[in-house]
Amino acid sequence: MFLDALSPAHRTLFEAAAQPFELAKGGYLMRKGDPGGDVYLVQRGTLEVVDRRSNPEVVLASVPTGSLVGEMAFLDSAPRSADVRAAEPCTIHRWARDDLRSLLDRHPDLASAFFQNVSRQAAARIRHLSEGAAAGAFTREEQLQGQDALRSQVAAIADPLKDELPGLDAALKRDADDPIAVGQLVGLLERLESDIHELFVTVPAGRAREYVAEELGRELHPWISRSVLAGRCLARPHGASGSAEILAHILVDREGGDGPLGENIDRWLLDRATFRAMRSWRVKLVDEVRATVPIHRNRRVLVINAGTGSTVARLAEHLSTHPTIITVVDSSKDALSFLDAGLVRRHKGLALETVQENLVDFAIGRSRHTLVAQDAIVIHGLLEYMPARIAVSLLRECRRLLAPEARIVLAMLGPSRDRALLDRLLGWPTLRRSEAEVEQLFRAADLGMEVLDGVEPPGLLVSAYREDRTNIRPNLSAEPTEIIEPPSEAESVEG
Repeated sequence: MFLDALSPAHRTLFEAAAQPFELAKGGYLMRKGDPGGDVYLVQRGTLEVVDRRSNPEVVLASVPTGSLVGEMAFLDSAPRSADVRAAEPCTIHRWARDDLRSLLDRHPDLASAFFQNVSRQAAARIRHLSEGAAAGAFTREEQLQGQDALRSQVAAIADPLKDELPGLDAALKRDADDPIAVGQLVGLLERLESDIHELFVTVPAGRAREYVAEELGRELHPWISRSVLAGRCLARPHGASGSAEILAHILVDREGGDGPLGENIDRWLLDRATFRAMRSWRVKLVDEVRATVPIHRNRRVLVINAGTGSTVARLAEHLSTHPTIITVVDSSKDALSFLDAGLVRRHKGLALETVQENLVDFAIGRSRHTLVAQDAIVIHGLLEYMPARIAVSLLRECRRLLAPEARIVLAMLGPSRDRALLDRLLGWPTLRRSEAEVEQLFRAADLGMEVLDGVEPPGLLVSAYREDRTNIRPNLSAEPTEIIEPPSEAESVEG
């Protein structure tokens, strides 16, 4: 596995710069002759290298989980040399050519390890091809231990839906508002959520859990993907742009899909606790920022992660009554350009500064830009994707930028029962931390925290302040505490 050959520090840097996306079974990652340069890693699933010149087409090789793809074109800028597609639903991590070159330029030790491992993987691939040609065929991966039992568990979950959904589909086509059919569908989906949660609590971590997720996705994809939300999650073409589209659908909260069945599945998904929480913290987040910033002078607000732009738009609307400078830091040039296009013209009391910056570099204090002290700092939808060390580093960097009496306002997701459904079936993995684990991150960054009310669980909205402030609550200890690492995808699902 490519990542296993990197040191923990190098692996953290490398993974944090990736853009994840999902590739449906049969979807093409690249086609022969396409311009090369971007590098991909198979995080979950299997790809196949295909020769489509013959009839029938020939599968030349299998690319398993953990393999790097496209590295040769990254080195020499040559066009893609083969067609590569998903043999099963895959999670892919993408590094854009220019972004990866910039990362390697800034970290020579990582660059050395990267190119050594690329050379090693290329040599192993050539050797494997040679041995396969000599033997006349490629060897098949050894069957997963206990595979039959795992398949039975998947069938016990998927079969009831596959048996009943066709009839419900027909009933809803006759009457889209049929209360009996809608009620039966909701009952099936509620049971699915519960069954998936229980399944991933009991299935051991590692390849077994990956196999179960793959089988569930294969069995239920034709039905679940009829929802707009699920369809976008499962087939988004590229990580960042696809995610913005998905988040916009969640925040608008208007169901859509393929027919009445798809619309009802979409409505049910949009009503999951995680998505309700994401919608509920927007108003409270802006209220807290308004209460934090001064009104007797120009004020500065820093927003880390542009997201869909909706949070920035709400801040602009409610803060422009007094002269305010909002600075938005994001790695996406497109997201920043969208903000810059029309926000300032609509609000005369507002000045907008956009800073394109790799968020990991920003978090670890290696920003290319210098920022002044801020009266409020907003972080939302970001800590769920950062390992503890990077999260603490980001919090420390934000602490350094706080003006006197300023606060950091953070919105994040906590543990929830629908996490396994989102993580494993929709391909939306997040790091969910309990309130106690979040508090340990803040303590490690020398920050006190107050949990704000008015946010639906599992949402967590926190107002953080420097520990040397006079308003520290007596029950918040500043003693250093060991940081609890968040669960990886290979660990058990939180309840």
